Amino acid sequence: RRRLVTHEDCVTKEEVDAEVASAHFAVVGAFKDRASAAGAIYTAAASDTDGVAFLVTDNDDLMKEFGLEDGGVVAVRDFADEEPRVAMEGDMTAEAIGTFISANRLPSVVEFSDETAPMIFGGDIKSHFLVFGDSGHEAHADMMAVFRKVAKGNPGKLVHVFVDSGKADNGRILEFFGIK
Repeated sequence: RRRLVTHEDCVTKEEVDAEVASAHFAVVGAFKDRASAAGAIYTAAASDTDGVAFLVTDNDDLMKEFGLEDGGVVAVRDFADEEPRVAMEGDMTAEAIGTFISANRLPSVVEFSDETAPMIFGGDIKSHFLVFGDSGHEAHADMMAVFRKVAKGNPGKLVHVFVDSGKADNGRILEFFGIK
């Protein structure tokens, strides 16, 4: 799904929240002048990126709500145990926007499923750290806390994946890795 929402369409926090509730992730760019160099780069990045909603605003109240200055970009997401907003830092280039999205569009630890598999293995990041375990095991919460801590130390470098060995739906991936 490729989508760019114009600044006229994104003027309230509720509109951003609705997009995030639907897709779990959106990018908000604040551009008073869409024709500016940074605005053009943002628009080009949106055109070249599949599966991410790029929202644009020039509304001062919305910019303030998201801590944005003119030319700023923020990722808005609703992942459990994660920061809901991450501001882009550094130069505004198409490559930098792509790297920023790759590092933030998935939670620090993704649970493997048929739905998440394309995002895990089809994304820009080609290195994966898989942990196999049974979510019903008494040590699961402690193991996941450590795994999340490790994952947060490698944003944008590795995709950290938890494969629940207790789920029958994961039989094929367990078999692929020779795990019983």
